Amino acid sequence: NNAELQYGMPITPPKFPAERNHVFEDLHLDRHLRLGIDALALTTATEVQQLTVPPALQGKDLLVTAETGSGKTLAYLIPLAQKILAARSAQAATQDATQTARQAGTLALILVPTRELARQVLKQCRELLALSSVKAQAITGGAAVYAALDALAGDATERLANCLSPGGVVLNH
Repeated sequence: NNAELQYGMPITPPKFPAERNHVFEDLHLDRHLRLGIDALALTTATEVQQLTVPPALQGKDLLVTAETGSGKTLAYLIPLAQKILAARSAQAATQDATQTARQAGTLALILVPTRELARQVLKQCRELLALSSVKAQAITGGAAVYAALDALAGDATERLANCLSPGGVVLNH
């Protein structure tokens, strides 16, 4: 097994028929997310995606290790995108959609260890969400931080700038 999944209990990989392991079809994903998956030409879920996407969509905390190229990025982006899009749909049902998008601010924060990985995650996130109203932005260290912060909307921008200053944030969890 190349993927390792831990969330407090042993699991058995789900059984998918050999001719149809496109796990995304069975997950009741937002229409925009399904269109994004189709646009990426994802016809088969990788092993790590088969093991992680369903429990992540159920809100389970996961610790996943797998080799480079195994599909880990989409394994966490798909459930994250689904959660954001579902929340947006619920808000839009009760408010003006334009107003909802403008007030949303920062909805998720993904921390990665290198600029190159940040660029790769941003690229996949933008491709996945291209047909939705959700926008993604990468912020990396250096002079480009403030230019990237300017691209974000809402009060979260100032809070994020404060977090990026020395001593501005402590991540205990």
